Amino acid sequence: MMNDAGDSVRAQINSGWIDASVGLGRWPTKVSGLLANANSDPNQLETSAGVVLNQPVSFEDLYHRFGESWRVKKGESFLCKEPKVKKGIPSRPFYARDLDREKAERARAVCLKAGVKEGPLLESCILDVTVIGNKTAAKVFATQRAPVVVAPH
Repeated sequence: MMNDAGDSVRAQINSGWIDASVGLGRWPTKVSGLLANANSDPNQLETSAGVVLNQPVSFEDLYHRFGESWRVKKGESFLCKEPKVKKGIPSRPFYARDLDREKAERARAVCLKAGVKEGPLLESCILDVTVIGNKTAAKVFATQRAPVVVAPH
């Protein structure tokens, strides 16, 4: 879907997950929200209260300060009346290296075969293919541009 200014949102519905992307029609432009960077700086995140967090952002700040500030409040969701997703915050970061080695290697082969290049997109692909349990999940990573900033781990 695209508006007259060229802003867009795209959602590809798959079996068990949704690939979503958001685009701006004009750049630079001032934006805010969960998917925006503070001050158009990829090294800054901004909470819903306007607090700017600079990279590197701690796990606590990312999930508790930033993430919780943008969480949809109970009863405000326009997506569904009954929550179908259990609310929660992970207890710690989880990376591809934390996966079962055999499952991770199978997912790696799937991602490479799909055309995903070495780097952070490959790591994300390995996680998604393993956790979602569907090889099709690799397709989206093969066509994505590498991220500008990658958090250290």
